[in-house]
Amino acid sequence: AVASAAAIALGALVLFGRGALGTRRRRAAVVAAVAASSGGDEAAAEAKATESEAGPSRRKELLVDVGIFVFCQVLFRSLGCSNARTCAIPMVIPVARSFFIGFNVLLLGSMLYLGSKAAKVVTQEARADAEYMRKRFKKFLIKALVLGNLHLALGLMSPLVCSCLITAYALPIFQDHENSFWVKYGKLRA
Repeated sequence: AVASAAAIALGALVLFGRGALGTRRRRAAVVAAVAASSGGDEAAAEAKATESEAGPSRRKELLVDVGIFVFCQVLFRSLGCSNARTCAIPMVIPVARSFFIGFNVLLLGSMLYLGSKAAKVVTQEARADAEYMRKRFKKFLIKALVLGNLHLALGLMSPLVCSCLITAYALPIFQDHENSFWVKYGKLRA
């Protein structure tokens, strides 16, 4: 019961506490577009951008996040593996751990790669992007360490996979491909 409550609380933190890479850029574009259409009024543009963030796309993203979380909970409960110590299928544990480690190595490695590419470009925007990626790297590293330690200490299985799927779904390479850092610095095209 304690592990289930901790998994639900952790899931809520993952769902509501995360931010997608590139969200800052999308918000800046919305503010700039609204400011241009309203005669340059930055305060009005900021207010309208805040309104638009709570719109249908944010609700859709939240519903998908909740769906992923519920899917992971149901999957691990149906496998009898919501806790590593009592897992009915021992093979699920190394598979979930491998997925978690592999996903985070790829995510953090790609952030380091794109940050180094952005740092080589000599523009103010590129410097801001590189700084933004450094901050996001720290956040995702801390998140991975916390979730990994929770798994090791409490045996929680679902957050390992759930956090990776939610983060992957929110990445701009999937959500907003044209404005992603991979397109801008990694030269990745559709």
